Amino acid sequence: MARILSSDLLALMQRPAVVPLPWDADGEEPIWPLIQLIQAEAHSQERGNVAAGHALLLALLVHVVRLEQPVPIARPANGRRSQLLIQFRALVDTHFRQHWPLGLYAEALGITPATLGRATREGLGESPTAIINERVVREAQRQLAYTTLDIQQIARDLGFDDAAYFSRFFRKQTGLKPSEFRSAFRNAETNQPNSQHTQAKDSPES
Repeated sequence: MARILSSDLLALMQRPAVVPLPWDADGEEPIWPLIQLIQAEAHSQERGNVAAGHALLLALLVHVVRLEQPVPIARPANGRRSQLLIQFRALVDTHFRQHWPLGLYAEALGITPATLGRATREGLGESPTAIINERVVREAQRQLAYTTLDIQQIARDLGFDDAAYFSRFFRKQTGLKPSEFRSAFRNAETNQPNSQHTQAKDSPES
């Protein structure tokens, strides 16, 4: 399947590699929900768990392929750049639903788009657009996982006029359709063992 879908993916699977991740390990990484879902499907006994696991694994590998590129040499951190990145992330959190163009973010920060791009690549290892897209995807994943809103409602909440365009965007970023992500998450949640219940059941009666 890797040979058919992507030569880059095939190359990654044919040789060992260490791919640095450009995010802090704080549970907010865009790929973390995929890892959790893969783990849940691996322990699931439900029908279709193998197919769901393969689909999720493929999405994870696609993300890894996108990350496997020369990592820029980090320059010594400086207070001005750190503050700039904090302000940029705050602006993204506030305006990602409005789909601000990159120039508007730069203008709000009082810098040029080129300066913003240089700061995020040197400080975070990603382009400003990638950071904005990741914020949109993270909110989409949250709503798909934890709300009952339909795809059109989620698309509209995230500033997409066209649900079909939102679905294409989500699939490009994660490797899964929104409906596939929601279904996989719900199946995984259903099959998660209730550790508290198990512990209580196995404990000797007093």
